[in-house]
Amino acid sequence: MRIFFDVDTQKDFMDRDGAMYVQGAEEIKPNLLLLTQFAVQEGIFIMGSREWHTPIDMELFDNPKHCLAGSPGSDRIPETTVPRPICVLGTERIEPIPAIDMGFSKALYFDKRVVDVFTNDNLITMLGCVAPNEVVLYGVSTESSILRTAVGFRHRCMEVFLVTDAIAGRTPEDHNKSVLDLREYYGVNTVLTKDIINETKLERTKSVWGLK
Repeated sequence: MRIFFDVDTQKDFMDRDGAMYVQGAEEIKPNLLLLTQFAVQEGIFIMGSREWHTPIDMELFDNPKHCLAGSPGSDRIPETTVPRPICVLGTERIEPIPAIDMGFSKALYFDKRVVDVFTNDNLITMLGCVAPNEVVLYGVSTESSILRTAVGFRHRCMEVFLVTDAIAGRTPEDHNKSVLDLREYYGVNTVLTKDIINETKLERTKSVWGLK
């Protein structure tokens, strides 16, 4: 099963006037829109991360205040906002995990107060329930949250497709190095937006006609 995973596409990172704008984020918005619309149209389940800070979080000591819980900057950009219903699981462990009807819900997001979304135990539990074997990964920023998320999925033996024209990093150097490291050291696949869309359409056609 393939899922899409949207990393931190929030206004404070994605908009030029955001508190921690990521260089090049504005330029990838059209591709983020294409991926989101395609996932919704094709019934591909979207998961993702959301920075959701309190004023005393350690991450804010070394960075500008950003993505404060409930602030406008913590909202997802329009390009990656999916039609409701969606579900958000906070950082507090939930037991038992709520039942998610993947045929009804459009997306499931996981809050985090640090870079690594795998610090949210609810993500790990939900991955065990959904059991994806492929993850299409996009968002920001390449050298921090994207890197940690990709490595987290690879450590759990999932195949990762990093959409290189739908990610952005704080500097071209950091971005390029992180993409190279993910590909060479962690076996991450690098693809373009059009590759993901065209491949999925091809697989759907094969399925309809009973082709291999």
